Amino acid sequence: MSSLSGGSSPLKAEEIIDSTFEKMAEIPKGGFALSPEHTHSRGTRSPTIYDRHLPAHMRIKKLGLDEGMLASFHEAILGLARSNDTFVRFLARDEEPSRSFIFIITRAVLTAFLFPLSNEADVVHAMAKLFDGLFTLISGMLCNSTYLEEGRFVPILDIVSSTRKAERVDAIVQFVAPGGTSEPLVPDKYRGLGPLLAIEYKNVLAGNPRVYLSMIAMIAVLARSGELFPWCSIDCDECEPYKFCHDHFATFLANRPMPQDSPSNVALPSEEQSRAAFQRVAEQIDMFDQVYCSGVKRKKKHSKNIGAKEGTEAIKVPPTAATKDIKLLAKLKSSIRDVCPSLGLTDQSLLDDAEAFVSSAWETYIQMWSRLVTHNGTYELLTSGVMSSVLQCHREEQVAVLSDMFLLASNAKAYLENLTGLFIMAIEDAVKRSSADGGEPWQDPFLTVAKGRQKKHRHDDSDTEKPKQKRRRDDTDSENEYSDSEGHDNDQKDADKKGDGGADEDSYGSRDDNDGRDNRHNQDGDYREQQKRTERQQAGKNCDQDDESASWKLNAFEGIDLAFYGDGLCSTGFTHLVPIHSVGTDEISASTSSSTYTGITHATDSDEAPVSFGAIEHQDSVKEVPEDRPTLLGIEPVQSPERQSGTASIGCAVLPLTPRAGIFLNKQTAVGRYSQVWGGHALVESLGGETIEVALKTAVDEPSGLKLRQELDAYKILHQHPGIGPRCFGLYEDSTGTTVLVLEYCGTALTDYDLDLTTREAIYHQVAELHKAGIVHEDLSPRNILLQENSAVRIVDFETFWSGHVCPGPRCFELKILRSKLELD
Repeated sequence: MSSLSGGSSPLKAEEIIDSTFEKMAEIPKGGFALSPEHTHSRGTRSPTIYDRHLPAHMRIKKLGLDEGMLASFHEAILGLARSNDTFVRFLARDEEPSRSFIFIITRAVLTAFLFPLSNEADVVHAMAKLFDGLFTLISGMLCNSTYLEEGRFVPILDIVSSTRKAERVDAIVQFVAPGGTSEPLVPDKYRGLGPLLAIEYKNVLAGNPRVYLSMIAMIAVLARSGELFPWCSIDCDECEPYKFCHDHFATFLANRPMPQDSPSNVALPSEEQSRAAFQRVAEQIDMFDQVYCSGVKRKKKHSKNIGAKEGTEAIKVPPTAATKDIKLLAKLKSSIRDVCPSLGLTDQSLLDDAEAFVSSAWETYIQMWSRLVTHNGTYELLTSGVMSSVLQCHREEQVAVLSDMFLLASNAKAYLENLTGLFIMAIEDAVKRSSADGGEPWQDPFLTVAKGRQKKHRHDDSDTEKPKQKRRRDDTDSENEYSDSEGHDNDQKDADKKGDGGADEDSYGSRDDNDGRDNRHNQDGDYREQQKRTERQQAGKNCDQDDESASWKLNAFEGIDLAFYGDGLCSTGFTHLVPIHSVGTDEISASTSSSTYTGITHATDSDEAPVSFGAIEHQDSVKEVPEDRPTLLGIEPVQSPERQSGTASIGCAVLPLTPRAGIFLNKQTAVGRYSQVWGGHALVESLGGETIEVALKTAVDEPSGLKLRQELDAYKILHQHPGIGPRCFGLYEDSTGTTVLVLEYCGTALTDYDLDLTTREAIYHQVAELHKAGIVHEDLSPRNILLQENSAVRIVDFETFWSGHVCPGPRCFELKILRSKLELD
């Protein structure tokens, strides 16, 4: 695409729009911030850092648009929005029925582009509004909100059941007119814009055709039974971008007045139209499965046909996390298996699909329409596993109370209570609605689910919860003192390299299996193990904060739940990340952590004796590792001979492997070449709600993520040499490819080396210790050196390090340069 700032002739408005949309269509789905786990941001945030917003925030920088092109695109969109005729040609098949909807979205589009697009954030905001408007137009047509003219209307079922001929799964549907003649509603060149529609329940345009089948089934049931589609009775002041959800779905209500800016007549389909639509969509599902689901065996359900002819009762639907079994839901599901077969839909698997989707849609619309459908972040918070059990609705006090599984500090508790305000209002809406519909009294499922999870948490026989047996120590295997199932393969490789310990590993593995079966369900044993962990944690509290002798675990958490909370940063949900168990680089040999090292000395200006950094013993020591939890990377601290003496008596606690940690970030502290750094605190479940100050390095693309994986290699070595760098709590990733390195917060970075002599010597000492561990930093500068309040020095940012260094002492190139910069020569 040519640039206007490069001296070429200006592009016409339509060319600007076409070329920009074409570039957007070329970006794969992973290039956008789209995921079922979206959270809604109520503040300003760089989309390249935390790109899980609702509505979608695109990574506009991937388009390569300069300021001139953005300005031209701005003007072109304004011209498009001001021309109803252009909109009609762009999106509509019939001009007159479309004009009412065009008027609705024109205002939103004009508002979105009234201000200059000077940066990426402006484009992101404007484009989100633009595509909200486009989706409003198309969804209105899907709902058959059209004027009746001359006894005809736009055939909604022809649109809903039309085939998709796009090559990519994330493309917008190409609608097909009846009779086999193709008349695209959306031009082919715009079909790649599907990922821009960040709608989970509401995006009927870019999904599996089974969604269309379910829509047809719902429409057919409503048309046959005369039931009213559920209507939201609560005004939602935060869902203006999705106002059409509250307005245009009312088109199913034949006896309800439509909004003033919407058509006044609604036409539901005849049985003949429904029958033809079912036939078309069934054929298209077969085509879809052949193209996109080849080789995938669908799980067949063997449900009985339920309907009036069989005389059976309505389906009993078990309660879920978002709803309850109410009479209307059971009636609708029953009607699907009664009405749809009479209209030609007899395939049992397709009936199952339609029933499943309609159940989900009906539950959501009835129970949580105003809160959960339009605010997916709240829904994700409600249904996100362990963290969801934290949140319960307290009916009398109207606050969110927290279960004992996740005891939080007072400030965090207040934050979560505020965070779940939408959730509470949604629950209250569900109670009122179910009562009004004549259903059974609604009960909060978490009041029982959370208790069940607590009990399961204590007695579950999963691999993550079974107690680990302490390994017997042999003379031939003193370095690898403990073993666990997660790191068994890595331990075995190390044993093979050293030539010993292999048989012992095998024998221990069998012992672990046998002993584990004996103790797995032993409640008293579980209690004793918990008591041991509590004692170790309490001992850790009594340790001096300056003492770095406590060891830690790489990948200390089985998962983290990430949210933003601070000035201008507020997430209404969590992003869930899991550990990265392996590193893409070669396995680092244990020998790199014990490289030879000669004494390093330098002369000072005074007459005092030279300072020998090689003679300074590192003050940190590695402590005993708890046997009850494994390290996910299979890495245990290895004590060097000079550190083994006198370390067992120190009682500082080892940070245990804990099921999950909630991390709240409130500030951005640095922007690097490969990542950006955020500061905040982690709330660790197994530490009784204690907080740990952390710093997160985030990467949102693959090259930057690889850099963080390489940096983890350095922390694997420093894991055996604590005190040189910050503690590393692991590397984690989410479903969109975002990579996060969790580190202990160790103060602020230096701006220069204008420091007192003691601090400069401490910096040199730490780098010398780094070399002693076999690591060359390769990028030493003040920004990579942290100074804590107690004047302790920590080294960070190991993206460019290399290991296996045998330091020659004062002749070392990196140390010579550092001495010069620190003015220690």
